[in-house]
Amino acid sequence: MTLDTSRKILKVVGILGIIFGVIALIFGVLAFIGSSMTSVDLELTPEQLKLVKITGIAAVVLALITLLEGIFSVRAANDFSKIMPAWIFAIISLVANVVDGVLSIARGGTDGSSMVSIVLSIALSCLVFVAANNNKKSVGK
Repeated sequence: MTLDTSRKILKVVGILGIIFGVIALIFGVLAFIGSSMTSVDLELTPEQLKLVKITGIAAVVLALITLLEGIFSVRAANDFSKIMPAWIFAIISLVANVVDGVLSIARGGTDGSSMVSIVLSIALSCLVFVAANNNKKSVGK
């Protein structure tokens, strides 16, 4: 992979990461805030309410990781000397998305669209990792 291709991958995937990270962050915060309202309407047990809140927190954390990966990827695309944070967040994002995918499959809550989302998230993190790794080798860090 050439450095120019790596730069383009980092920029495009970084911009997508920023967009999806902001959207996911909004939905994660809404899920966490909405958990207190749904407990009244749906008469959730304390265990179910705790699970809804944990899911909201996990969504916020995963969204923040995606957002930071996007920000650092765009930054690294513009200046290869700043590649390390993008590389590190690509690894963190990859691990977090794999864990999220495994947990989603384990709880049986995966339909076609969520599987596409999981696979797409993992693939984009892999792309950032490969592009960042290629640039890291060229910079010598």
